[in-house]
Amino acid sequence: MTDPSASDAPDPTPDPTVEVIGGVAVRAGRIFLAQRPGDKDFPFTWECPGGKVDGNESHHSALRREWMEEFGVEVGGLPEQALWSDYFDSPVMRAGRGKVFLLFYYIGPRLTGTPVPREGQGCGWFTESEMMKLTLAPGNQRAIRSIAEAVFPNQGPRRWPRC
Repeated sequence: MTDPSASDAPDPTPDPTVEVIGGVAVRAGRIFLAQRPGDKDFPFTWECPGGKVDGNESHHSALRREWMEEFGVEVGGLPEQALWSDYFDSPVMRAGRGKVFLLFYYIGPRLTGTPVPREGQGCGWFTESEMMKLTLAPGNQRAIRSIAEAVFPNQGPRRWPRC
């Protein structure tokens, strides 16, 4: 006899939404980007640094924590409104990764110190044309137009990469 409580059906409980924040830092007309390490999701792609929001942490606290952990710099006051945000299905295929709520905040020049990579990642300051030649992480690909228009507002018509 088969146990009626046992089922081969998938768990109907959806995976939770993961909140991820990124910071758009700018100095002297260049945007700061970090290259993801080879042992992380989306290895060797470039992104505006940030990470997951922990528990009841605010977006601003998470962004400050991530920049300190990853680059040893303090992030100053941030705008209330995110530069860009969107919900989408997670491109990472494993348990606990259903939806992603991704937000980018404009840090601008509000950094104290010089970013120094602490997790083995590459990093650098890029012009718009240099940034457009890089392979970006999926979330950054989605937001690239908004990020470029905020960081490089007077660049005129653009040829956007395919996402």
